[in-house]
Amino acid sequence: GFILAALAAALGFWPAVILSSLAFGLVHDQYPLSLQLLIAGFGVVWSLAAQRAKSLLAPYISHMLLDWVLDRVL
Repeated sequence: GFILAALAAALGFWPAVILSSLAFGLVHDQYPLSLQLLIAGFGVVWSLAAQRAKSLLAPYISHMLLDWVLDRVL
């Protein structure tokens, strides 16, 4: 989220969303590339949630809930 804000100030919102979401997906390098791209897709959704809420709380809680659920399933 902090990277999103910094990039948005420098490049505009949509380029920031794409770059920060790709970075978010790629740092999850414990997963195969296909899953990293899916994670990047979640990054786009969470970027939009952060923009709409004007807060990182919504994407943070969503990320933690998703991790909690997937850790029990996978």
